Amino acid sequence: MTMNNKNLETFISELFMFRELSDTQIQEILKNCEFEICEFEAEEKIYSPNDFKSKVGFVMNGECSVEKEKADGTSIPLNRLSVGEPFGILAVFSKNERFPTVVKSIKRSKIVFLSKETVISLAKDYPEISLAIISFMSDRIEFLNKKIATFSADSVEEKFAFYIMNEARRSDTLSFPLNLSKTAKILNAGRASVYRAIDALQKLSLIKFENKKIYISDLEGLERITQ
Repeated sequence: MTMNNKNLETFISELFMFRELSDTQIQEILKNCEFEICEFEAEEKIYSPNDFKSKVGFVMNGECSVEKEKADGTSIPLNRLSVGEPFGILAVFSKNERFPTVVKSIKRSKIVFLSKETVISLAKDYPEISLAIISFMSDRIEFLNKKIATFSADSVEEKFAFYIMNEARRSDTLSFPLNLSKTAKILNAGRASVYRAIDALQKLSLIKFENKKIYISDLEGLERITQ
């Protein structure tokens, strides 16, 4: 799929890999690199453990989910990707022949792809891009460590506290909608256990749950009970 070069230039200039580059450098990259643009229908798988390409994808419009498939065929939601967010960076630099997760479109989405060879070449030619990738990978490791902490906590209350702290940081807000069924699935817990965790944290005046929305009253207090 092709698109107006000016629109593509505007889009890639806002991506994490290219933010530190000048307009001239962006135009140079557009001339020398091939950007592949693909569209995916709602619920369509983009990458899965045995079906993926050695390419980095960036969400151009729409929204995608990242999920971990379990042996029983169910999956655990790990992340949601909105416009500008990437997937496949770690796979490009890994020798693993399997993709670690499933990436699928939540609604009709357009993805911009860059090949492994192009990403590696750009990292060699532009120090700004190399540093941006290193920074991204560092943030991704921190994100995964927080996910591990969520799943390895001793109680549902701790797991839930970890989860809502991560959601608050990810969305940069202390209030956000909470779907109890999805949350229970993510935490591998029953809805009743999640209700009890909410009730316990409300009694400590750390959160408020109202109209299917979480309001964090004391972020530092949440951090203390998860240490």
